[in-house]
Amino acid sequence: MTLRGVSPGNSSGISRIPLVSWGVAACLFLAGCGSDGPEKHPVSGVVRADGEPIETGSISFIPQFQDGFQAGASIVNGEYSVPRDKGLKLGKHQVQIRATTGTGEMLHPGFGAPNDARVERRAQFIPPKYNSRSVLTADIEAGNNEDTNFDLETGQ
Repeated sequence: MTLRGVSPGNSSGISRIPLVSWGVAACLFLAGCGSDGPEKHPVSGVVRADGEPIETGSISFIPQFQDGFQAGASIVNGEYSVPRDKGLKLGKHQVQIRATTGTGEMLHPGFGAPNDARVERRAQFIPPKYNSRSVLTADIEAGNNEDTNFDLETGQ
């Protein structure tokens, strides 16, 4: 007697085809059926320190809620842009801004450099209240986040 779906070497009487089908279905379900994950939103704007655009620096957005992810961008000539593919989830984010400036002190760059080589020492000029102990926030909303601007006072 031969049972449908049972091979001669399969004495358990259980067909392998339905098991494989269930396995494939489970993998597709767990993979999210082609979803790219949570919806991401772009954000861009201008960053000024004491009224002047920051020449070069960085900006980071840290979610203030569970299941968020951090994103950031370079600041160039005062402008930054986080594109949609690297964007943010909706909600409140802490914002951290960092930028350095030359100190005028010239240093030897280190091992392997010619003796007469010099580089200018750079120092953070953005106060901690805008980075490591930031009080800045941004509320990312559905729609337009293109004018998420920051005007910082450094006290210098």
